[in-house]
Formats: sequence, C-alpha cells, structure tokens
Amino acid sequence: PNKGNRGGINGMALEPSFLFSNDILQIAIPEMLSQTGITGRQFAHLLIRAHQENHQNHFPDLERAAEEVGLKRLNLSVEDLIDIAKSMGLDIRWVDRAPQDVI
Repeated sequence: PNKGNRGGINGMALEPSFLFSNDILQIAIPEMLSQTGITGRQFAHLLIRAHQENHQNHFPDLERAAEEVGLKRLNLSVEDLIDIAKSMGLDIRWVDRAPQDVI
C-alpha cells in the first residue's frame, strides 16, 4: 500500500497472507521488539504516527469534540480547566489530607 509520503517506507505487501494472521503477528511482534530493543511504548508511538499519516492527520470528529470542549483556547490556565470540567458536569474537590481508612 502506498499510503503516506513520510517516514521510512511507503508500505509493504503482507504476503503470503497466512503468515500475517493475527495469531502469528501476536507472537512475532513482541519477539521482534525484544530482539531490536524497541519498547512497547515506542512501538505504540510508531503505530499512532502511521495511523495519523494514513488519515493525513485529519480526524474531524476528534477535532470537533475538542473545539466544543476547549473552544479553541490554547495555553489554558488552571481556572480555564476547572471551568471546562464544571461545564462537563464534573465536580472537583481539593484534598488536604489522606482519608482515615488509608492511614
């Protein structure tokens, strides 16, 4: 598949298909990551970047939801975040001490 124009390779055919079944990949990917020293977190970031590239980093539903909640404001202050939380129906309470059952 030729999906993106950035990154390492543009894609590769996963043939023969029986070698790329979910069962085989679930065994092979952790082994490959272990042998190459790539952490699960690094692999997750790679998958996220590939997903974004595949969709040209355009997620209208997420962008619309973020605009509705954050009103396109950047560098939000603590007060702004509290206001957003309250508008979403959340109740924020500050804790000064640990509960008695924890002590």
